[in-house]
Amino acid sequence: MANCIADITVHERFRGAGVGRTMLEWVLREAASRAEMRYASMHVSGSNVGAKRLYERMGFRTKNVQRSRFMAWLFGEKEWNYMIHEG
Repeated sequence: MANCIADITVHERFRGAGVGRTMLEWVLREAASRAEMRYASMHVSGSNVGAKRLYERMGFRTKNVQRSRFMAWLFGEKEWNYMIHEG
């Protein structure tokens, strides 16, 4: 059975204050406490360089980069990094 968190966002006023790191640490710790968790993954917009840097520092690696006209139309962002953190 897969578990999913659809979105995590930090209000721009609080970015850079460690809020995102704290939330992600909690999510990874909680997920690791469950025996069925093998990996965590996410899509990060190509323009969100700060978030991508944070995720890399926390052990996530880019598995592939996806480009989509549909995603560009839907979210205004054509390029998405699929990132994974293994166990």
